[in-house]
Amino acid sequence: MAAIVDGRTRAARSPRGIIDPYASAGLWIYFIQSGADGAIKIGYTEGSPYRRMKSIQCNSPQPLRLLGTKTAESKAALLSAEKRLHVAFATHHIHGEWFHPAPELLDYIASDEVDPPINWAGLTAGVDAMSATSREWLIEALLCMSALDRAARIDEQATRMRIGGAAC
Repeated sequence: MAAIVDGRTRAARSPRGIIDPYASAGLWIYFIQSGADGAIKIGYTEGSPYRRMKSIQCNSPQPLRLLGTKTAESKAALLSAEKRLHVAFATHHIHGEWFHPAPELLDYIASDEVDPPINWAGLTAGVDAMSATSREWLIEALLCMSALDRAARIDEQATRMRIGGAAC
């Protein structure tokens, strides 16, 4: 969990000291794939998608990878969105929350509606050499950039809808 220090949210670290970019956020729908081309789990978490993936990994014979995430404003919106996704891809359902990696599902995950996972492995290569203040600044800046990017995409979609609606 993220800690509150001086009124600011601090990113959580795993026991190995790896920064979890999702630790300070809240409600997530995630798309986790088993292996390179295996089944995809569409689920939700009120914590970090990476931590959720790690807990699922314990029961998986294949390495898991996070393909993408979506945020929600409330738990009701989160559960509703997850259910809509399960219904939308029901023809590809395997068991529980697992789905075949059908082209339609992969296209959806690659669309602007789903945020790609943050590649912290590459971004944090030199983080251990940074001061604690610099690390916290980096985390906050990257989370802010992610939120701004998401807001810009939502605004662009709304503009397209207005233009499309005016033309009808």
